[in-house]
Formats: sequence, C-alpha cells, structure tokens
Amino acid sequence: MAVLQEAFPDVPIWYGRFTRHYWALVGDQLLEAHHPAQLARILDDLTSSRPRRPKHGRTVRAQSRAPDRTALP
Repeated sequence: MAVLQEAFPDVPIWYGRFTRHYWALVGDQLLEAHHPAQLARILDDLTSSRPRRPKHGRTVRAQSRAPDRTALP
C-alpha cells in the first residue's frame, strides 16, 4: 500500500477488508483490483493520459490556443 500511495500521491487508495480488493478513486471513477500490482497498472494507464501535477502544485496541460477573436478591427 505504501508503494502505491507514494507512486500516486494525489489518488486516494485503500484496501477493502471485506471485499479483500484494492480500491482507488480517480476523479469520479472508482477502480477495483485484486492485487496491488494490478491496481498500479490500472492507475498508471489511467493517469498517464491525464496531466501530471508538478512538484510546485499546479496541473500542467498541453492546450492549443484559439486565436483571440475579441481583438477584431
């Protein structure tokens, strides 16, 4: 668990005592896995397509900017 939480610090991760499965909440998606390695693969696949949060705490997104149409003559 500690390795998962260290690898994905912004993701709530827990072990369900009654289900005996590993769980994570990413945005509005509840993820379930039988083993920690399986949950790590799922999280890695899911979060690799999302913007990463740099150490200074801001989310970085690659965006294309549309031309500013408010400055028309």
